[in-house]
Amino acid sequence: MYFFLPMARMEEALDMLDDARRIDPLSLFISASRTAVLLVSRRPAEAEAECRRALELDPEFWRAIVAMGRCYEAQGQYENAIACYERAKLISDRVPTAIGALGRACALAGRREQAYRILEELDELSRHRYISPYGRVLVFLGLGDDERVFEWLDRSYDERAGWLMYLATDPRFDALRNNPRFRSFLRKLNLPIVSYPQGGAVTPA
Repeated sequence: MYFFLPMARMEEALDMLDDARRIDPLSLFISASRTAVLLVSRRPAEAEAECRRALELDPEFWRAIVAMGRCYEAQGQYENAIACYERAKLISDRVPTAIGALGRACALAGRREQAYRILEELDELSRHRYISPYGRVLVFLGLGDDERVFEWLDRSYDERAGWLMYLATDPRFDALRNNPRFRSFLRKLNLPIVSYPQGGAVTPA
């Protein structure tokens, strides 16, 4: 999956995960992974159903709670997304992934002051432990501050942040897909430049 997903080979990723599920039908990791693939395939309703399956197995699985937040966010249900991210942040002991997602959702919901406070929280955490640039990228995406997004993307590249492998397919970056600077960044990572037409199939740009 870690090869198929970054290269936008969604159906192959799903086929692989279906094979894995036949071997281990109760795996939380498989459910979380299928949720991720369905989200980047722009199928949020199916992703939500998959996510609920994982949460039935373990209601405290913070990765699935974050994924549920992403499902809500993709459907414009920002307040529900915020509730999921806040819960995931609590359960996970303030994992930066949940904090960054929360900041983005707050910005999208019009809670810009709260989003800026979350940036301050990430700054505070970084004084005590390593914090990936990923969280800040998400918050600045939500705030629509492209210059700061690229600043933190560059930092992510310098730090060899693993999450960059999903940059070509992550729906949260769709607003930047026609930006020449973003396309140049994808080329630097040797990732495909992919088009995501509304309601259509994923196609090379």
